[in-house]
Amino acid sequence: MIARRSIRTCWLLPVLAMVGLASCASAPTTKKTPAGSLKLDVEPAEALVYLNDSLIGRAADLKRAIIPVSSAEARVQVSADGYFSEYRLIQVGPAELAVAQVKLHRVPAGESP
Repeated sequence: MIARRSIRTCWLLPVLAMVGLASCASAPTTKKTPAGSLKLDVEPAEALVYLNDSLIGRAADLKRAIIPVSSAEARVQVSADGYFSEYRLIQVGPAELAVAQVKLHRVPAGESP
């Protein structure tokens, strides 16, 4: 009787393994492919640059950078002490390189941004 039980359950293990592998093959992936790329030309060099609400670096460090963008719209914010902040919504097509120039303007003496 013991031998019969192990024979009966032996065929079940490969079947369960195949079902498990089949369900893994159809699992969706969460990796986003870039919609395009963005190149920024920003002044002043000390300005901080944000892409979709995340700091990506200083303007001087991004001067030659090509930034991958994962959506069709890129929200760019540029700010620096003593300057008015700038906000841009940039359309980026698939496999496209969008270029944006942002020049901040100084806050006049006695005013606040």
